[in-house]
Amino acid sequence: MDRFRRILEGGLSWEESDWEIITIRPRKIIGAINDRGKVGKWLSYVDKYLLFPLALKRILKRIGRRPEETICHICDHSNAVYYWILRRRPVVVTVHDLIAVKSAMGFFDGKRVGWKGRLLQRVIASGLRRCEFRACVSESTALDLEEVCGQSARLRSRVIPLCVDPAVWEVAEETRAGRDDTERWRREIGGRYIVHVGANVWYKGRDRCLDIYQALRGLVPDPPLLVFAGERAGEVYGFRHPVFRDGWARDVGWLSDRDLCLLYHEAELLLFPSLYEGFGWPILEAQACGCRVVTTDRPPMTEIGGEAAVYINPDDVKGSARKVVALLNEDETSKRKRILAGLANARRFSVSRMVAEYLGVYEELWMSMREKNTVGGRKVENVENMCAKAMLWLLRKKTAWERLRELAHEYSCAGHGDSTDGMMGSSR
Repeated sequence: MDRFRRILEGGLSWEESDWEIITIRPRKIIGAINDRGKVGKWLSYVDKYLLFPLALKRILKRIGRRPEETICHICDHSNAVYYWILRRRPVVVTVHDLIAVKSAMGFFDGKRVGWKGRLLQRVIASGLRRCEFRACVSESTALDLEEVCGQSARLRSRVIPLCVDPAVWEVAEETRAGRDDTERWRREIGGRYIVHVGANVWYKGRDRCLDIYQALRGLVPDPPLLVFAGERAGEVYGFRHPVFRDGWARDVGWLSDRDLCLLYHEAELLLFPSLYEGFGWPILEAQACGCRVVTTDRPPMTEIGGEAAVYINPDDVKGSARKVVALLNEDETSKRKRILAGLANARRFSVSRMVAEYLGVYEELWMSMREKNTVGGRKVENVENMCAKAMLWLLRKKTAWERLRELAHEYSCAGHGDSTDGMMGSSR
């Protein structure tokens, strides 16, 4: 989720607004000793859940503003555990996906989570329920939020979709204009290819991707190769799936933005049969780079892909393979139209739109907190009552003062006016 934080921070700095941006992130201290395997995981937990909360308290104290003057935006919902430190201030949380929370709550059959994982996800869900506002990246995530946290959480939330990374747009435009090495990946891979971008977790559907490609081999005598970007699929599927054993699949690993854009641009299509997503960034990235998309006929993929994408049922392997063949056999005119439609769809998800929606959320939350938040430890209505009592006291004092002046006037009329008038004049 660090990419989202970087895009939002950059977009807010471009916009002309009165908001001052302060970014607070956990630092690797204990986790820097060893960042691999289970040992690295537990050491990073020391940084995240023991050291960072202490640092966060000190930073908030140093900022020193009244609670209603600071909007705290948690850019990754898994950090909702910090709500208990931020709770005196209005908190916005961006909810990307609730797969881990739902797994811990037993929503997915056969997906077991240990007691420590269940405890952590329970704390995260508790923070999500209590924060002032939640921004969901898709309508599908908003429905999951209601399922996990209840209808009241959904009422205090809004769907604010993510956007295409400006860095991806920059490279994609250079690539489409022919100002880059557009044949690089075809030379390195050895010809035409289909790409999949993701990880080896169950919901990314990499096993379905391999099964669909295996069925594709039975329909097309010489299909394009299958290329995996991201986490290396060969480490999990290399020895047990015929697509890898027969040499039809390649791993290119994690790539820079430039290399990933080139990989998309030169691919025949993106095959993305994911079973569950919070948003589905690879769909938009591929479309922005001029790559056709085949993805699952489930939300949020159907929300993101628009009319340009081709949708498949991942449980129907042969039917999915036939749709991939039909897309590979598109004539040049139809292919060009689909690429342009995908480009237009990707442009809907702009940085300016996303930033404008978040600025609107900040303003609404700030105004509501101004109306009902606390000032000096007392509620606004109590402060108004105090002001009313003070005014009443002053009125009473004024009445007493006027009565004293009347008595002095009466005294002066009795023949002692010079001394008394002088005394009253010096006291004004």
